[in-house]
Amino acid sequence: MGFWKLFFSFIITYTLSNLTFLHMEFFHYKIFSELTVINLAKLLIELFIFACIYMTVYFLFEHAPKWVMRYKYDLAEKERLKQ
Repeated sequence: MGFWKLFFSFIITYTLSNLTFLHMEFFHYKIFSELTVINLAKLLIELFIFACIYMTVYFLFEHAPKWVMRYKYDLAEKERLKQ
């Protein structure tokens, strides 16, 4: 299951980055022909933002089912204590 979480996290992050104002172009950089400090800085900033979004999406995939189960458990516990 870990592979699919990683895969779909990447796909969702890539789609979000292309559909928003971020429009990250780090897949289109020609590192060796256009290697300047500004291009390198832009690449690093875009990679950092992509990594942050990616980790957030992966974290949500990882923990959302646990949060749902915890919520259901709390509701069942409240019902049990009422009776």
